[in-house]
Amino acid sequence: MAFCMSCGTQFSSRYCPDCGTAIGSNGAQQETAAAAAGAGLAAPAPYFAPLPQQAQVVPQGWAPPVAKPVSSMGTTDKNQFTHTAQQMLGTSGERIAWQGQPSWKCLATRIAGWTVVYFLALFWGGFGLGVFVLFLGAIHVGVGYWGLSHTHYKLSSQRLEVKRGWLSQTNNTFNLIEINQVRIVRPFPLPLLGLANMQLDVVDPESRAAAPKLLELRGLTDAEVLRDLIHSSSNLTGQLWDERRFGA
Repeated sequence: MAFCMSCGTQFSSRYCPDCGTAIGSNGAQQETAAAAAGAGLAAPAPYFAPLPQQAQVVPQGWAPPVAKPVSSMGTTDKNQFTHTAQQMLGTSGERIAWQGQPSWKCLATRIAGWTVVYFLALFWGGFGLGVFVLFLGAIHVGVGYWGLSHTHYKLSSQRLEVKRGWLSQTNNTFNLIEINQVRIVRPFPLPLLGLANMQLDVVDPESRAAAPKLLELRGLTDAEVLRDLIHSSSNLTGQLWDERRFGA
């Protein structure tokens, strides 16, 4: 119960029913608390008391994130990516499943062959011929290693990408639903080296009657795992395409 400081009326509402004095003000609340204390009663809780504010701890060196502008390519207005492109790339659901390249062990046969030729040249032609053969072999092996080191394979949940070359590059991309058959081939001496080649029959999407093209991935150390990934991703992609086409 509250007491009106103007007329002394006891009431329970916010305003005095006799004189209309507001009890919610700070001065009235203080007087009401003093009167209650003099009467031996507990001080009433103030109306609309402000809630305690919790202090926000900001880490040292923290700065609010800055909004990134729309990414663009080039300097002209005709060659830019819009927000729509960013949303499409973000909601496409494509994820990288595997990346690799041919192992340098694919050059084992070439290295072994030139080693035999080098010792034969030393035996039959002397040191001069051996150095010449060693020089030719180093060039041949170096060119092969250069080609392997600039060959990259990438498998995503929707496509397979094969990139070759350095100064002159080719980048071929194949949809997984275009891959008709996958074969794992291990010619000698790949089984001894723990490697395998993968041959894929790629079907032309525009002409299904045409013979499939042969795509070969060389020097793989995990051919079986890659084959299973291609099979699973191809089935999943085919189901998604059927749902979008037929609305199932």
